[in-house]
Amino acid sequence: MPFFYDVFMDQFLTEKEFEIIEDADFLLTKARVIQKVVGKFDELRVKMIEKVNKSDIVAPANLDITKGKVFRGENYKNLPYVVLDYPKHFSKQSVFAIRTMFWWSNFFSVTLHLEGEDLESTRETLINNKEMLRGKDSWFCCNSTPWEYHYQEDNYVELDSLTSDVLESELGNRKFIKLSRKIDLNEYGNLEDFCLETLTLYLRLIARSSG
Repeated sequence: MPFFYDVFMDQFLTEKEFEIIEDADFLLTKARVIQKVVGKFDELRVKMIEKVNKSDIVAPANLDITKGKVFRGENYKNLPYVVLDYPKHFSKQSVFAIRTMFWWSNFFSVTLHLEGEDLESTRETLINNKEMLRGKDSWFCCNSTPWEYHYQEDNYVELDSLTSDVLESELGNRKFIKLSRKIDLNEYGNLEDFCLETLTLYLRLIARSSG
């Protein structure tokens, strides 16, 4: 190795880090991957809209059920991510959102977030329908903030580990509710079915049916 390499390594970088900064293909591949995920999420957005339009579910009036939004970021815990919010409603007083997320090197997830007025208007229905979540690999947020998405024990607990009484108490008393499901990245081929299934589960959990 040249002298410059030895000095640069000693002062700043490991050998692996130096190899990466010399490899433009890594970042070009990352950019292609993110673009493909954004495209897939936009396809999912259209499928979800079609699913809601064809269903008998009557969604709360303040929800955006016609557009949704796909966006990307570079730094959730230092890793890139892509998010689809559909359906969604965000305001200072209220949150009602189903968020589909790709987190680099981790998972795909679909999360229901209820807070404020939207939570209070659906809380009773949510409690009454809570057993719908059993056996669905559902996770319940135990954190004091709704803006974390990892599945460590300080953020999520497996819902099936909670007794009916504990679950009802949590649903009845928390200032926000987050329910989540996830699949591994290597289950990419099942992503569409997983997302549409979870969308239907969450809407039926909290929304009144016209039938």
